[in-house]
Amino acid sequence: MSLGAHKFYGPKGIGVLYVRKGTPIFPLQIGGGQEAGLRAGTQNVPYIVGFAEALRLTTEEGAQRIAHVRPLRDRIIGTILEEIPDSRLTGDPINRLPNHSSFAFKGMDGNLLLTLLDAAGFACSSGSACKTGNPEPSEVMTAIGLSREWGLGSLRVTLGNGTTPAEVNAFLKAFPRLVKKARVLTGDKRR
Repeated sequence: MSLGAHKFYGPKGIGVLYVRKGTPIFPLQIGGGQEAGLRAGTQNVPYIVGFAEALRLTTEEGAQRIAHVRPLRDRIIGTILEEIPDSRLTGDPINRLPNHSSFAFKGMDGNLLLTLLDAAGFACSSGSACKTGNPEPSEVMTAIGLSREWGLGSLRVTLGNGTTPAEVNAFLKAFPRLVKKARVLTGDKRR
């Protein structure tokens, strides 16, 4: 299991790798005996301390953070599913991260929708960072049984500690118009 500190407001560039005893693993960097021979080089102590502090704060403030983002996430999910034709939630409707919502939209190019959202001031994602710009549906969309027509229109919306109800309102006000525009530009006649 790997954890990146930036995922919970820690410094970028530091993480933790948990390896179950007996799991074969080979070093990516060789040279020194640090980390039981698995990673050569000097450890970045300030980043390690930053990781630990971010993890401590996440643990300490977890319930408060969840109480802030979950209702905003639920509002996004409910509004999108209610107002956008041919939309569906991907993933479990209940057992999901409190700040995470992901959707598939039939007959639309998710990358085009991202461009429109970005131009409107909203940062979302259409898949993992390593798939950005790929014109095919992600393996995840295919694995959950979505056809190409649905899988190409994936969108992930995540919220953070600083996300406000006003920002969610602005997003939900602009979103239907942007989806409609993306469908028209994609060539979907249903709009």
